[in-house]
Order: sequence, then structure tokens, then C-alpha cells
Amino acid sequence: MKKIILILLMILFIPLGLLTYVYITPESYLSKTIIKSFSLEQRKNISSLINNTIFIIPNLNKRLKIAEYEINNINNNIFFLHNSINNNILNDTNNFQEITLSNFYSKEIYNKEKIKIGLKKYALPIFLNSGKKPRGYLEIFQDKIFLMRGDGEIYLLDTIKNNKKNQQPKIFKIKTNLKDIISDINFFDNFNNKKYGQFIGVRDLLIYKNELYFSFLRESKNECYTISILKAEINYNFLDFKDFFFESDCVQTNVKSSGFGNGWGLLHSGGRMVIYNDVKEKKDKILLTTGELQNRTLAQDKRSIFGKVLSIDIKSKNFEIYSSGFRNSQGLLFIKEKNVIISTEHGPLGGDEINIIKKNHNYGWPISSYGEHYPGSYNSISPTELNKIAPLNSSHKDFGFEEPVHYFISAIAPSEIVQINKNFINSNDNLFFLTSLKSGSIFILKFNKNFSKVTFLEQIKLNERIRDIIYDIKNNKYLMVFENSGSLGVLYNNDAPYNICLDNFEKLEYNKNVDLINYKMLNSFEKYCKNEHISKNTNPNLNIENLINDSPIALN
Repeated sequence: MKKIILILLMILFIPLGLLTYVYITPESYLSKTIIKSFSLEQRKNISSLINNTIFIIPNLNKRLKIAEYEINNINNNIFFLHNSINNNILNDTNNFQEITLSNFYSKEIYNKEKIKIGLKKYALPIFLNSGKKPRGYLEIFQDKIFLMRGDGEIYLLDTIKNNKKNQQPKIFKIKTNLKDIISDINFFDNFNNKKYGQFIGVRDLLIYKNELYFSFLRESKNECYTISILKAEINYNFLDFKDFFFESDCVQTNVKSSGFGNGWGLLHSGGRMVIYNDVKEKKDKILLTTGELQNRTLAQDKRSIFGKVLSIDIKSKNFEIYSSGFRNSQGLLFIKEKNVIISTEHGPLGGDEINIIKKNHNYGWPISSYGEHYPGSYNSISPTELNKIAPLNSSHKDFGFEEPVHYFISAIAPSEIVQINKNFINSNDNLFFLTSLKSGSIFILKFNKNFSKVTFLEQIKLNERIRDIIYDIKNNKYLMVFENSGSLGVLYNNDAPYNICLDNFEKLEYNKNVDLINYKMLNSFEKYCKNEHISKNTNPNLNIENLINDSPIALN
């Protein structure tokens, strides 16, 4: 009898144990073999069974976190609506202020050496709730911030700095000639009244020397869209835009395999730009990512500009396909000292990627991907036909493609990636910030020496869709566009409060009605500030693995 019970228990628990192993380690060879033996529907049912039995407590905790995240989003929306009501009539000049509501906070993330990263949010009255249209992109020129909304409105902002007089920075709206160039009413639609209004708009902003460039989804002919770039010489009063890059190659919205009927294909447009120094030709060029607009086969079509990274000569405007096989790359970085190009890419259901971009290399989409098709999302095409067009083989290398240096099992919707300046985090490691949309997070990461692998990845949950990030070198701050709350996020380094120390000293002397600070006193106090606030708290040999101790490592 005992043997029978034992056998029955083994019959019950061995399969359950195997399924649990697959659930925990989906990327192992055994797990992949087991997964492929089940259909997508069977995988969903098994996953649901495990979630509701073995992992019910961890999953309830996850649901609690999701609920907290949704509550935070509701609070953000309440703030946004309140802010919009108070600023429904925009003047040419507006103040923007630090948000002080209880659900907004300054977060300090620190390691054992007490190196701190602080977060502040600033309310901007210029953001509108515009569906899927991006809230905005950022660039810095001299001491001003350019902010371009998804509908083409451009604003000039004072940089965020420690202001002794507590004067709020100003916002100035810049006039443009965009309505003379862009005829598509979807581009300017802020209220989702038009068919594709919430999907059409600006995709990136770039400043090179004294010229401002922006990429956008453009109607080439009737309901046929492409990625285009306009440029204008920087002028704070009026921006006179002209065509820089505009190819006739476009994708019709009625393509059967694209799922364009609901407009979602328009989100697969890429559009990220970066200045690239071509060492061989000794020229500066613009690298531009293009999505496949959900017409997947174009990513492998050598005649098409879609699903590619393009290299555009700034002077001649001639372009070439630099690399191919992309779904929707929304992050792009060129490291001049290393001659390395890094991109981040939105995968399908899972399979978001970080890639090192090499000339003439192919990155596999839609033949290879570590993600899966979204079930039930493409009513215009059968699953069988879809899998012929886009088989999504896990391996890239086996099919002659470049493997990603990192991929995410759960979708994070990666956006921009930037290198962390050594003045912001004083570390021997070369560190990077990666922003994300779906996960509402910013990640700190590093690569190995030859950029063939991500060796560290740490998630910092901010409960905000982060569209863009730039570095303000003058004030040593990172500025981000927060889409949930419609605000400007500011990351600041609290590790070296030397200037704060000096400010406090000057204020103290001023309060005593001392008009001039004795040079020797100031000099000695400078030394005090440096000794007290910098040397004790800064570790130039900081090991990044110990930087943050309150988040799990997210490496596969």
C-alpha cells in the first residue's frame, strides 16, 4: 500500500516539479526543450495552474505591487488633471515648480559608502494627456532645455539648478513653421479626435552644433507612413524648419499582416537619433533607427528603410543602411572613445533586447526573437500565416544573425540609454542608465570590456513611464520625461554636497550683514567642505555591484 502511495505521489510531483523548474528557469536548455513540446494555449494553462497553486503567495505579492503601482498612477493622473485645470490657458511664459504632493517624493538610493542618487519631479503645465502620443523629448543647448511635445509644440526651459533666491525657472513657447510643412492633421491632434491622432507624432529630438533636428512619423501619401527628419537653425524666437531626411518609401495602413486597423502598427516606428563619428570617412553622421511599422518582413528587406539603423551624412543628406533586422528600436547611444554603438529594442511578448550595433550586421527580426507573438492581437491574419512570416526562433546565431548582448524575459519596453558621467557617480566602472516605459523604471547597467555581455543590471522602480533622458553637464543632473504624471524628473547626485556646504556658509555670512567674505575664510571653508562632504563619502574605486542594495539583480 505504501509503495502504491509513493508511486502515486511520484507520478503527481515529478511532472509538477519539472513544470516548476521550467517556470523558474525558462532559459535553460531543458526548459526550452520542454516548452517547445507544448502549444501556446497549453503553456498559458500550465502557467496559470502553477501561478494559482505553488506560487500563489509570491503572485499575490506581485499583484499587491501592481495595485500599488496603479494607485500611484491614479494619483499621478489626479495631479496631472489638477495641473491642467490650473494651466488650461497657456501663456508664452509659465513657471514650473517642484511637486510637493505627498505621493511625490525625493528618493535616495545609496550603497555602503553612502553614495546617493536623489529624485525630484517638476510639474510642467505644458504636458497634455494625448493617449499614445509621446509626451515629449529633451535636449540641452548652452544653459537652456529644449522640450518638444509629441504634437510638435516646442518649449524652452531654464535648467534646473540650486537657486539661492528660490526663483522658479521659466517656460517659453517657441513659434515654428511646422504647420506650413506638415499637412497631416493627425500630427497636431492632442485630443484623440482623429483616426490615428494618438499614434502620430514626434519620435526624437537632437541638437548638433547650432541646429535642432527632430524625427517624426510622416504621411508620405494617403495613409502611407514613413520616418522623416526636419531641421532648423536654433533661434529662441522662431524655428524655421526645413526637410533634412524624407524618403518616399512608406507603409500603407491597410497591410494585412501589420494589424494597422487599430493604429498600433504606427507605434513600431523607432525614430531615435544620435550623432555618429565615422572614423573611416572622417565625417559626422546621424544614425536613425526605423521600426517596421508592424509590417514585419520589411526588417529583412534590403530595399526597404524600415526595421533598420540608417546612417545619414549631415552635409550631403545621403544615407545608407547601417544594420538591419529590428522591430522597434527606441534607444540609441554612440560611445566615441570606444567606437561602440548600443541600441535598445522593443520585442514582442517578452524578448526586449540590448544590442551592440555593427555595420552590415543583421539582428534577426522577425525570424529570430526571444519573445512570442501576442495572442489574439492580429485578427487580420491567422496564427499559421503569422508564424510563416515571423517564426521567432529563439536562437539568432543558428540562423546567421547577431545575438543580443542582453534580452529581457518580461517586457520592460526599453527607451533611451545613456552613459553615466563620472562626475555623477564616481566609479571605475563604465555605467549606463537605461530608461523604460512599461516597467516604469530606470536601470543601472554595465558591460564587460568588449561589450559582448551585460554583467550588471539593477532596476530602480519609479512608477513612471520614462520616455527620454539627457545629462545636464553644467548642473550635474539627469533630466527625464515622466509620462504618467506629465512631469520633468530630475536625478541628482547627493554624494558631494560641496556647493550646498558653501551656499550655507555664504548665507550665514550674509545674514550677519557681512557684504564681503574674507578670502582666507572662504579658502579655509572650501577645504572644510571638501574634507567634510567629499573625501569621506566618495569612493573612486566603487564596485558597482554594491551601489544599490534595495533592488534585486535582474540578469537572466
